[in-house]
Amino acid sequence: MLPLRFIRLIPLAFLTLLLPVHLSGQQITGKRNIEWTPVQSMRLGDKETDVFHFRHANYKLNTLLPNYYEVLKIENNSGYEVHIQNPVFQEADYELIKGVKNLEDLPSRISVTSRTASLHKEKYLQVSFIPLRRNPASGKVEMLAGFDLALIPSGRPLKSSPALVREYTDRSVLANGYWVKIKVTEDGIHRLSHEQLRNLGINDPANVRVYGNGGGMLSMMNSDPRHDDLVENNIVHRNDHILFYGQSPGEWKYDSLNNFFNNTIHEYSDGTYYFLTSDLGKGNQVQDAQSPAGVVNSTSTSFDALVHHEIEDINLIRSGREWYGEHFDIVTEQSFPFSFPQLDKTTGIRARIETVGRANSQTSMQVSVDGNSIGSLLMAKTEIGSYTRPHAQAASKYFTFSSATDNPEITLRYLKNSPSAEAWLNYITLNARGNLEMADGTLIFRDRLSMGPGNITEFTIQGAGPTTEVWDVTDPLHPQRMQTNLQGSSLKFKTGTEEIREFVAFTPESGYLTPITEGEDVGPTGNQNLHALKNKNYVVVSHPEFIRNARTLAAYRHDHDGLDTAVVTPQQIYNEFSSGSRDVSAIRDFLKMLYDRAGTLDEMPKYVLLYGDGSYDNKGSDVNNTNFIPTYQSLNALSPTASFVTDDFFGLLDDGEGESIGLVDIGIGRFPVSSPEEALNVLNKTLSYDQKDKMGDWRNSICFIGDDEDGNIHMRQADELARYVESNYPNFTIEKIYLDAYTQVSTPSGPRYPDVNEAISQRIEKGALIINYTGHGGSLGLAHERIIRVDDVLSWENSERLPLFMTATCEFSRFDEWEATSAGELVLLNPNGGGIALLTTTRLVYSGPNHALNEHFYEYVFEKDASNRNYRLGDIIRLTKNATGSGINKRNFTLLGDPALKLAYPKHRVRVETVNGTPVTENIDTLKALGKVSVSGFMEDEMGNPLNTYNGIVYPTIFDKANSVTTLNNDDNAPPMTFFLRNRVLYKGKASVTNGKFEFSFIVPKDIAYNFDYGKLSFYATNGLEDANGSFENVVIGGTADSVNNDVVGPALNVFMNDQNFVFGGMTDENPVLLAYVSDSNGINTLGNGIGHDLTAILDGNTNQTIVLNDYYESDTDSYKSGKIRYSFKKLEAGPHSLKVKVWDVYNNSSEQLIDFIVRSEEDLLLDRVLNYPNPFTTHTQFFFEHNQPNAEMDVLIQVFTISGKLVKTIDYQSTGSGYRIGPIDWDGRDDYGSKIGRGVYIYRVKVRTSLGHSAEKFEKLVILN
Repeated sequence: MLPLRFIRLIPLAFLTLLLPVHLSGQQITGKRNIEWTPVQSMRLGDKETDVFHFRHANYKLNTLLPNYYEVLKIENNSGYEVHIQNPVFQEADYELIKGVKNLEDLPSRISVTSRTASLHKEKYLQVSFIPLRRNPASGKVEMLAGFDLALIPSGRPLKSSPALVREYTDRSVLANGYWVKIKVTEDGIHRLSHEQLRNLGINDPANVRVYGNGGGMLSMMNSDPRHDDLVENNIVHRNDHILFYGQSPGEWKYDSLNNFFNNTIHEYSDGTYYFLTSDLGKGNQVQDAQSPAGVVNSTSTSFDALVHHEIEDINLIRSGREWYGEHFDIVTEQSFPFSFPQLDKTTGIRARIETVGRANSQTSMQVSVDGNSIGSLLMAKTEIGSYTRPHAQAASKYFTFSSATDNPEITLRYLKNSPSAEAWLNYITLNARGNLEMADGTLIFRDRLSMGPGNITEFTIQGAGPTTEVWDVTDPLHPQRMQTNLQGSSLKFKTGTEEIREFVAFTPESGYLTPITEGEDVGPTGNQNLHALKNKNYVVVSHPEFIRNARTLAAYRHDHDGLDTAVVTPQQIYNEFSSGSRDVSAIRDFLKMLYDRAGTLDEMPKYVLLYGDGSYDNKGSDVNNTNFIPTYQSLNALSPTASFVTDDFFGLLDDGEGESIGLVDIGIGRFPVSSPEEALNVLNKTLSYDQKDKMGDWRNSICFIGDDEDGNIHMRQADELARYVESNYPNFTIEKIYLDAYTQVSTPSGPRYPDVNEAISQRIEKGALIINYTGHGGSLGLAHERIIRVDDVLSWENSERLPLFMTATCEFSRFDEWEATSAGELVLLNPNGGGIALLTTTRLVYSGPNHALNEHFYEYVFEKDASNRNYRLGDIIRLTKNATGSGINKRNFTLLGDPALKLAYPKHRVRVETVNGTPVTENIDTLKALGKVSVSGFMEDEMGNPLNTYNGIVYPTIFDKANSVTTLNNDDNAPPMTFFLRNRVLYKGKASVTNGKFEFSFIVPKDIAYNFDYGKLSFYATNGLEDANGSFENVVIGGTADSVNNDVVGPALNVFMNDQNFVFGGMTDENPVLLAYVSDSNGINTLGNGIGHDLTAILDGNTNQTIVLNDYYESDTDSYKSGKIRYSFKKLEAGPHSLKVKVWDVYNNSSEQLIDFIVRSEEDLLLDRVLNYPNPFTTHTQFFFEHNQPNAEMDVLIQVFTISGKLVKTIDYQSTGSGYRIGPIDWDGRDDYGSKIGRGVYIYRVKVRTSLGHSAEKFEKLVILN
């Protein structure tokens, strides 16, 4: 993450900047207060600067001055002027602000900027200003501390959208009949013979119709004109063929300001598609155009001849819409020949050329035509080595030249000024004048010089013949045949030219093009009717490869959540909304149709899931490209901080919105899956998240991780967020992992924090509702010290305890980079664990705007809607972004996950009723060391009603006072930071809830901090169907009890591996589980506050890596005297190991136990410790053995043989796959016929086969004493 923002602290009073505030009437004012924090230090690269700060402050990147932002609801048709009234200023202390930059030009009056926006078809004002001024009298800097925000009706109505009212058919033409899709790539008259039509399945060619919407991309602004559904085209039926005018996917647009035609390449498709049917009868025909009434007042014998060269070969930063072509590096000079068969050599040629250069100083590209220099392009310097500055600098320029030949050649020569300098060509566009001559079978032309008010122009084409036709294709879907007059070889026609008109002149047979009728993207098209959809509030847009999974999820959301759902494929959308061409705006337009049709908020689409990965290369043909669902890319493709990808584009649905402009109307998420396996894995994770068996106290945990870079800014921001949650949502338990609070270790690969890695791994294993990271990161992991890497993510196995990840860092989830899968994506894609979703970043971002967005996130994530329902993820990201200030930084945040998913919030509440018999409404006695504490409580619903039928388990966690932690200043880049951490657990228990009531007791450990301050009682409860949480903080802890028992005996301790069948020296796999059963008459000490009093495990005598087990101890139900430790080891080396476990009671008496075990690899089935007991025996024995595949179902065959090899007994046994030890398997000493076997020595074989086909066997001896 880019360190371009500063440390932010929680203000003394909360400033409301949230939606909505409704305004109406003659004058509307609202009181506002801004609580400023002290000036903070911010690091910019290797420099530090001071900045002003208040909560939710946004910053102008060019000045770094704080910006106030607020969104206010207004009357739909009223304009307002925004004023600050009754301001109260606070003078800034010069000594404290002298390090703040850009204060010299502060005005004496605060200027308010307001902009009208729309949200859910209602009008809002986005208000912003810098709340600083220079006092006009004293000249001192002052901060705005309080004010009235007055909105005064201006008397001017709001500007209406320039677009016409959109009307939508409710029946697509594709709803019925047989349809076939074809493709064209060039402008011109296209011919299809009747035979070709029959081969395409058109059985009645005489009645064929052609539908399509022509070439070019849809506008990314949603109110610009566009066609609804497919439009029937005018065509010509001939005896054995049809003719229609087809367009290329690119388009020419006239720039009237520069008198120049520019070419736009389609960014998503290399073809234009048309649809054919003969099931609707004969359709529209090309008709003769009517001759204009009036006298010809303009003539045209020439036209605008246009040529464009552009190769889309490379995207320099793998972001943005602009691609570049020829590379100038080793080869510094390249030539480009052009052809103008009808060139009018008496006029000049205009060229527009754009190149980009990358060099440490200004470089130039010399331009020459046919060997004659016509000028150069100057490309500004690039700060190579700076990851925040533009990767290259663009230069665009118009040139004018003349040519004596029809084939001018343009040469570009790059003047390198250093070995590392390089450049690329974007495009060359030529506008020339050509003579109206039929050089070959087709001439497409337009003449801007003929345009004028009231103009009627006569066009004259030379070289025409008696069969030459001219069509007016200004409206390419409805061409008209011009009435022509042939005089010798001159063909004349006249028409009105008040606007630029386009024509195609062609000679039959020689002037035809042939459409593409074979290929994966053409052919028969099934019936569909997306235009019939309405009132769908959950829409899944799924690539066809994942459609089955998408339908399963949609059905679940319908049945489980009551959502009205629709599942569609991108191609279905393209067919009805972009004439079959791949186009990101078509998906947005489909959603806008649903949005526009909705009469109420409940009928609007609320959540959209994009079921498929995306790519910055939206048109790439590489087989590994992941462009399953297209992406919106910014126009900027050179600056890493100004270029972005955002799925917000699909949710900008109010009129006049588009590109990245507007407030988001719907919640959008994406599953970045690129294979059926990934699609199924993410589906399974999403469906299982809501299941009742996933309940646990992990739902109570919120973990904040803060990076140690940039003057502690990231840790301070993380701590602000943590303190906000602690203050406003105390029922949740906060864990803080701040890097500089841990010991940093130097390695050959750089500094590392092994204890941070371990703390994060433990938190992932335990699970959390939310894990929040603030700091540096990238697509390969988090922090320079690599606290989370791709390998870590892939190793996580927390599938039943999946957190939401909030990552305020750079490009952790760059999902559109198809060449690699980012660490953030893998968090979601990991089938065995990771996260349930991520609100995460896709590009470089800045810490200040990140933090503002993160603050707003926590103002919504635990809140509820007007119906008292928890927000879904789509609601949370929508509300968060809309409340965050303007700028593109917030567009870099995306939701990877299902927007319709609700986090696993505990539903009900746990309330404390008494402590040591005293009601909590009264003063409670202090809880003292070694004193016994009894707590009683009850369950209630969200409305405060008792839950008298609730029966289950409550898990109380009693915390000591918060302790002060000072960071270590490992990087020596800032003063140590002090924060408060509540992590010392006095007691973690388990108590029964009966008819909504519970009670439990415990003894306070001797190791508490003896000062007096408030502790915290935290609760999680579940009955297997519904869960609850709660907390109580009005209890003081400190001192020692007046009377204590004399206890000098340590706890009872029994240690096992995996299960209680384990015996000393037994076998395990490489991921065994430590089980320790502990009991003591006064309870077990899990506080660890005293030196050496932690519950610990030491593997193989390695005391430097002592494992602290405090957090892994859980008391037995309704008892503080006994409990169990459960700790999972990972990837132990094969071979023998020893493990010493040590535990303490609350009186600081200890016990320890040492066990040995042997790790065997799971690759092959192994048997060990095969025995029978008793042995020798008379009438009964039991068989036992150990193995290394604990979760495998096994068929066990035991065969008993005489010494001579005769089989006397066969025993079959089935194991269900629990543990590493099988037995007892009983035998009464009789043979297969029930007869007693004689005394003596026998051989027996134990043969085992798993359900996967693995097998092993082992022989042993037994002795019968009869």
